[in-house]
This record gives sequence, C-alpha cells and structure tokens, in this order.
Amino acid sequence: MEQHTENTISISELAASVGLSRRQLERLFMEKAKMSPALVYRKLRLERAKHLLTQTDASLIEIALEVGFESAGHFSRIFAKTYGQTPSRLRAQRST
Repeated sequence: MEQHTENTISISELAASVGLSRRQLERLFMEKAKMSPALVYRKLRLERAKHLLTQTDASLIEIALEVGFESAGHFSRIFAKTYGQTPSRLRAQRST
C-alpha cells in the first residue's frame, strides 16, 4: 500500500499480489487492524497528502492526483472529514 500511494492499486490487485483472495485480505485486516484494507489504504494516502501539503508548494490538484484522488474537490472533502480542516487551511497554518 505504501508503495502505491501515487499510482493507486485496487484492493483485489493488492490481495492477488500477496497471494490472497480479496475476502481473505479483508478478513485479515478486520482481525488485525480493526478496519478494512480500503480504509487503511485511504488513511495512508491522506497521510502522504498531509505531508505534501506541509512540505511542498504543490497545488491541491497536484497533491490530490498524486495520492490517487480524481479531483481536488473530492480530496478536500475527504481530507476535511478525516482531519477536521481543509487542506488549504492546514497549509495556511504552516506559514503562521
């Protein structure tokens, strides 16, 4: 998952890459991480985005695309829901 934050991989492809069925992978994640592989993957991608927001001057759309979102709007909504603030607000805070 960490190797595919930029070029996203489906959960089925991820399962196949480790020799499991999608369902087996989902069961293991629920057992060990208490969340689905899709949620873990999204968290990893959002953490990468958070790093890019605070460490680079890349535009929101560039960051959104780099971490696998199809639009800046969708990325901003998911980011705000997860972190309680928009990507723009996080970035503005780094310069104060």
